[in-house]
Parts: sequence; C-alpha cells; structure tokens
Amino acid sequence: MALYLIAKQGLSLRLEILEAIAEVDDVKARSGSLKRMIVNGLIPKGLATGNNLRMHLSQPAQIAVLHLTDDGKDLCRILGWEPVESEWERLIRLHRGNSQGAHTAGVLAFAYHSRRRGWKVEVLPPVEGKSEPDVLVEKDGQKIYVEVEFGSDKPAKWRNLADLQGFVAICAATEDKRSKLVAECKLDRLKGRATDIETLIQESGGVVGNLWHEKW
Repeated sequence: MALYLIAKQGLSLRLEILEAIAEVDDVKARSGSLKRMIVNGLIPKGLATGNNLRMHLSQPAQIAVLHLTDDGKDLCRILGWEPVESEWERLIRLHRGNSQGAHTAGVLAFAYHSRRRGWKVEVLPPVEGKSEPDVLVEKDGQKIYVEVEFGSDKPAKWRNLADLQGFVAICAATEDKRSKLVAECKLDRLKGRATDIETLIQESGGVVGNLWHEKW
C-alpha cells in the first residue's frame, strides 16, 4: 500500500502515507508497526529512500519524506503501477527543492494539511503570466493559487499573484510571520487570505478547522 500511494498518488510525506494505510487497516498512524514497515521494510530493501526536511517555525520542526528508488519504481511497474512524479520530485525538478529544504518542507506540509481539510491539491501548477504559485488548491468550485512564503518583503510576488486571480493567498511559517506578510499586502492594497503552518499543525490533534485563518 505504501508503494502504491507513492507511485500512483504521488504522496511524499511519510505521515500522510501512514495515515492513509492506517485508515484502511484500522490502526493508529503513529503505531510502531507501521513505522517499522518503512524503517525495516521499504528502505532497507532498497525500494524507497527517506529524507528529513527542517522547517523554521517557533520551535524546531521537521517532516519525513519518502520517495521511490529506481528499484522501487521498477517493482511498481511489475505490479502494474506506472509511477507518477511525486510532489517531492516535482519540487526538486522545477523549484530547486534540494537547495531550499525549508521551503520544500513548507510546501509539502501545506499540501498535506490542505488535503486533510478536503481540498484537492496540485504542487507547482502551470500558469500563464509572471506569477509562479507554489500550490493550487480546489474545493467546492473554488480554485486558489497559493504562495508558501517563509520570508518577507515580497511585494512583486504578491502583485503577480493578485494579477493572476484577483487576490493574494499566502501560507506563512508562523502566526507572527503571517501577520507581517498580510501587512505587506494591505500596504499595497491587495485583497487576500492567509494561513500558517504552525497553526495548521496545532489544529491537527483534533477536528481540523478551516484552511484559511485570516481574510481581508
């Protein structure tokens, strides 16, 4: 199942893969048996490799990423599953993902939390114009292009995104950084909505809330 989820759905976040398996098998996603399946099964057998990507939040944080090796992809083909490009692979190929580990982690984390809230997700969607959004999320007829931004002072980026869809959509690292990015947009008189990884993580222990935590 883990191979299938990586190969056919392009999932990269280990937690998301374990949660999908746990839902089917009626076990806890953080159970030792599932983690051992990855640590003692896929990786030592050369079918997958793992990375830990750090994020710059209020407290040190990291996410675990899985991706198929060539042998893993070959096995999937034998099983009749032609592997798609995973979200992690796409970020590496198109967005200098290896040299921007924190940003890559942020995009993958936002994609995961969006899906948990019922949104369909596309990482690095193709668009026309100057904007290069990190993620496209869709739900109930809404299509929203999103920038995952852990820095600040990006007025040109916000204007390009507003030109693309009429408003700005931002995912910051923390609530404090989110407030600073929102202030930048308001100063430029741009409408928008925003969220942040830290708040999304804090909500993950119970019933998930809205994807967006601020609109203006």
